[in-house]
Order: sequence, then C-alpha cells, then structure tokens
Amino acid sequence: SMSTARGGVAVAALKVRN
Repeated sequence: SMSTARGGVAVAALKVRN
C-alpha cells in the first residue's frame, strides 16, 4: 500500500510539473 501512495504522489508531482 505504501508503494501505491508513493506512486500517486509521484504522478501528481509530474502532472504539476507538466
């Protein structure tokens, strides 16, 4: 579950950068 939360945060950060 931890990895999924980390992945979501990473994707959100990428979207914000984009």
